[in-house]
Amino acid sequence: MVEDPIFVDTAGRAAEEAAREFPPIPEDGRVLFYSRDRAEFGFLSHFRASPIVIGGVDRPTVEHFYQSQKSLDPRYSKAIHACQTPNAAGSRSQTIPRALMADMWTRPRANLRKP
Repeated sequence: MVEDPIFVDTAGRAAEEAAREFPPIPEDGRVLFYSRDRAEFGFLSHFRASPIVIGGVDRPTVEHFYQSQKSLDPRYSKAIHACQTPNAAGSRSQTIPRALMADMWTRPRANLRKP
C-alpha cells in the first residue's frame, strides 16, 4: 500500500471544531455564502485565517495551498506561502510563467457552461 504524500494535520483543531456552535441552515436549505449568509458561514471560506499543514509545510490559509499548486517551481511555491494575505497569494500566483505551471492548470478543460 502506498501512502499519500499529502497529509492534512487537523489534530490541533479537533477540540476547537468539536466545541464550535455551527449556525443553523437557512429555512430554504441554501447557504448563500457570498451574500446573505457570509457572516454566519465565513468559517467555510478558503480565505479564512486557519493554518493548515500539508506535506509537512505550514500554510496560513487553504488559499495559500491552492495557489501554490499552480507552479512546478518550488521558488514560486515558497513565495506564495510567504504572502501575508490570501489575496496576495492569488496575485502572486498570477506571475507564474506558463512554462512553469503545473499541467493541470494549462491543459484544456471541458466546457460545462449552459448554451
